[in-house]
Amino acid sequence: MKKILIAFAALLFLSCSSDDGTAVRRVSFKADGVYKIYEDIRVTKTVDNNWEVPITRLDISAQPKDGTPESFALRVIRGGEYDGQSTNGGAFIAGKGYNYNFDHPIEMHLTINSDKRMKGTFEGIFTNSDGENIQITNGKIDITYYPDNPEYIKK
Repeated sequence: MKKILIAFAALLFLSCSSDDGTAVRRVSFKADGVYKIYEDIRVTKTVDNNWEVPITRLDISAQPKDGTPESFALRVIRGGEYDGQSTNGGAFIAGKGYNYNFDHPIEMHLTINSDKRMKGTFEGIFTNSDGENIQITNGKIDITYYPDNPEYIKK
């Protein structure tokens, strides 16, 4: 009985311990009021040493897990003058493609912006080639990525 109790306690301890190895991968937002959740995430990291302070560009692409033909992409900067800000992106939503609107850029508010994780909120406007805007609101990003293999997201 004592061995069973010890085994149960060990199992309970392991199940409650920190899950640092578990990756988070979620981008959610409202696009013109329609709630979107994307959990198929890819991050590509590029280091650019051509600046006074080297920067890292994180290109994030996201799609729904269910295979719906939609996508969302952002480029977020780490380091330098634009640390934690989005500098490019786009979306394919409801059958239309939208591009980053430099007159109304995506505003990022990151609480975590590390070598392995990005977490925060965002909002802004994307515009298509016909001049139509799509308003992105209530955006939340929480992703874990791996610098040794930047395109891999642990499942």
